[in-house]
Amino acid sequence: LQETTRGGEHKVVDFLDTSGSGDVATTTVRKLRDDGTIEGLSGRSLRIPADWTCPSGEFHLGLKGAFELFPAPLVARMKKARGRAWHDQHCEAFVALEGELREMEEQLRQSKESPPPLELQLRVADLKARRDVLRGYAETEDPGPVWDCVVFHDGTVWRACVDTTECGDLAANEHAPLAEWPVEHRYGRLGGDETQQVFTVKVYEEGNLLQLVVPESSHGTHVAGIAAGCFPAEPARNGVAPGARILSVKISDSRLVDMETGPSLIRATIEAIRHRVDCVNMSFGEMSHAPNVGVVIDAITAMVYQHGIPLVGSAGNAGPALGTVNAPGGTCEAVIAAGAYLTPQMLRDFYCLLDESAENFGEGGDRMFCFSSRGPAPNGAIGVD
Repeated sequence: LQETTRGGEHKVVDFLDTSGSGDVATTTVRKLRDDGTIEGLSGRSLRIPADWTCPSGEFHLGLKGAFELFPAPLVARMKKARGRAWHDQHCEAFVALEGELREMEEQLRQSKESPPPLELQLRVADLKARRDVLRGYAETEDPGPVWDCVVFHDGTVWRACVDTTECGDLAANEHAPLAEWPVEHRYGRLGGDETQQVFTVKVYEEGNLLQLVVPESSHGTHVAGIAAGCFPAEPARNGVAPGARILSVKISDSRLVDMETGPSLIRATIEAIRHRVDCVNMSFGEMSHAPNVGVVIDAITAMVYQHGIPLVGSAGNAGPALGTVNAPGGTCEAVIAAGAYLTPQMLRDFYCLLDESAENFGEGGDRMFCFSSRGPAPNGAIGVD
């Protein structure tokens, strides 16, 4: 997506996270010490850069684990890489300790004193205890990086910084203190080239709650590009509505392997209403056998009928069997369900699909992709067909 629309407006209105996975409690408030540092919640000494402006001298502090933010494939990749490094260091330490233990045990056996010197006995006992601890650490679950978060008010707006270096030198981070996206339209990086993960911030409750908005996959960008991509120099790459603007709302909880939840969906409808959006796209869905039931369905229905905001939902990718539509796309009467679209030209160009005979397409010259879910819906509605 380009940063602006044809009219010069910023393409993305804001980035929000309604899942709660990016929330960081920053209720602990500390003042700057004489040496220009504050103690973070990790116990690290955090050095505040001299060019930061904080008239009150008060900094809100929080702590966040990276694995609560990152998508599951990235977490798995990082655990594998960090596990190899941990294994090497662990083996090196274990071999060194084992060598020292054997040497001490040999001295113990060769001692002519009876009983052997207490100091030597204690040393051997200590080395054995350390060996047991190291053995226990061999299968320790990796908690991932744990970052100090700092929130402060610069006299005009709230700003936030994440110590991704884990060394306390906040000036060494890749990003300067970030304001919310609508203020300066800036984002930061978490973990550098290793993760290639970007983020924006939101600050709530007078600095007591920081929200790190981290995308859990590239699918949202993919869909937004189809809908509203804007490339003035290459109009063939434009989306359906290149002048449209995007409100990005993350509903998937990274702590639950990127699963959406009822509360995240309800909060998303509230944000859509608050921002007065024109329409909503949701490419999430789960199987359900109870149509038009539940608080999530009630929230979506109210958004559509009471506030005039249509919602287009994914029909799902569980086809081609009948009755495979997802919820809420195929189980909520207020939602427009969309299936995967296939034209004869696409059939010739994509995925090595071989059957391109004319009789396999409708009168309009198109049909559904074979993997796309379709109706009827559980309540008997035709649904996507």
